[in-house]
Amino acid sequence: MKTFCLTDPGKVRDHNEDSVLIITKKSGEVLLAIADGMGGHSAGEVASNIAISYLGNHFQETFENKDKLQAASWLRDSVDEINDLIFEHEKTHPESKGMGTTLVTAVVTKDYILFGNIGDSSGFVMKDGTLHKVTYDHTLVNLLVSAGELTEEEAKDHPKKNVLMKALGANEKVDIDIFDCDMNIDEILLSSDGLTNMLEPNQIEGVLLEDIDIEVPSKLSSSMYGMKIEGSDNRKDKEVFDRAKKIIKENNFKFETNIEKTYIELDEPTLDDNISDIDRIERHIRNSLGYNEIDFTIDLLRKVPTVIRKDNFKVTITYIKKKNKITILNIESGNTENKLYGVTIDIGTTSVVVCLVDLYTKEILDKLLEVMARSR
Repeated sequence: MKTFCLTDPGKVRDHNEDSVLIITKKSGEVLLAIADGMGGHSAGEVASNIAISYLGNHFQETFENKDKLQAASWLRDSVDEINDLIFEHEKTHPESKGMGTTLVTAVVTKDYILFGNIGDSSGFVMKDGTLHKVTYDHTLVNLLVSAGELTEEEAKDHPKKNVLMKALGANEKVDIDIFDCDMNIDEILLSSDGLTNMLEPNQIEGVLLEDIDIEVPSKLSSSMYGMKIEGSDNRKDKEVFDRAKKIIKENNFKFETNIEKTYIELDEPTLDDNISDIDRIERHIRNSLGYNEIDFTIDLLRKVPTVIRKDNFKVTITYIKKKNKITILNIESGNTENKLYGVTIDIGTTSVVVCLVDLYTKEILDKLLEVMARSR
């Protein structure tokens, strides 16, 4: 499942108060969520961040092998906890009084898709070229439309169209609406009201169906040489990368990195050999690898004692080498010499492409495409 997100403050505000979440677990379960905050003094931004942070951590820690009913219960419990957290923050931060946030989320597994929402952030699916709205907006005008007091046309320009009937942080108890979705769909779209207030459904549909060309810059990075696309089903996307690889090869660029990984087996401490862990690593590197100048990052120094004892002083170091000097970036227990990854970022005029690359095999393991909005 390929995912990406895009946010834009528009032409009125200098920043957004929304937060977004995309998590794919190793088991294949996916959580998507958008929270759109509200409240003065950046309180809305705080509320949306509380919602997304808790939801993401809770999903990583507790969501595993749940059936549909269990997943729905998990969503309800998560929302209750988020609501309590927002209220607690308000109590200790008086300047945040009145803060709240909407929430729209989708849980995607191999067996089911569940949507949940509170407020006016929306969930859609694309099926057979048509956009379908799954969720229900909790707004005053939507309530009036449902009651037959307003038409949909009248609701579009109603002065109170942004008045919410539900939001996290608005009441001590709030219920999330949960929707069971057909598995046979093409795409999922979550959005705040910033999108749905500005574009009609057919306009959103048109953007999702648009075939966007990505231009290859004249100055190409050599990091693309020798790579192959993994898991891409976009023909034009593959053609662009193939053309770039051909140009790089014809110009004799080389794929190189100055980052290396080396597996080492350190001497274990004894009564006669009781030097510090860092000195022990430095001694081994000087004697075995031939480097005299050795630097460490601060974060690495903190983890060394635990890591080297995890596998009886057998570790793998990741480092940058410059002439006779190396800087150690990371240390891992055991032998992980065959795992070295990098990230390539291609910033174009209409899109940004980020690729996770295996630096040994030159394979692209995963890719994120973010299409940037153009000002008109």
